[in-house]
Amino acid sequence: MDNRPNDRITALVVEQDPFTRDLICLALERAKIEPLTASCSADALRLIHCQPVDLAIIDLLLSPDSGLDLMAQICACMPKHAPPIIALSALGFEHIVLQAIAAGARDFIMKPFSTDLLLERVFRLVSPKIGSPTSPQPTQGHNRRPQSLVRIGPAHA
Repeated sequence: MDNRPNDRITALVVEQDPFTRDLICLALERAKIEPLTASCSADALRLIHCQPVDLAIIDLLLSPDSGLDLMAQICACMPKHAPPIIALSALGFEHIVLQAIAAGARDFIMKPFSTDLLLERVFRLVSPKIGSPTSPQPTQGHNRRPQSLVRIGPAHA
């Protein structure tokens, strides 16, 4: 059961760059989503253990631990209750995207990105909560496959 005082959606934002972190938070706040922020993996893990979140937005290029390591740690320590994760990176190589999926990402967004695209992806992942705050996530919510990915390379017909 959720111990939050209201049904407001909460998103953990883990981004080392303060400008990008502030941009993400501003977009979330305008969409009535409460951001919790961290600039490193250690702070993110402390936050996620203290406060339930509906979603995590994690940059892959964190220091000293990578965003991939953080995603794997979140999924390992919360195997049945890990929030859906959106991975962010300026590196859109196919192997990076696949590593993010393997680490637990449900979606991948390349930097630079528009805040409209970010919010579209956020709402796609948290829509079950919006539709019915007390209902459990659908079984696909526990699937580690992303709902959408940035297309890498030429499209195949």
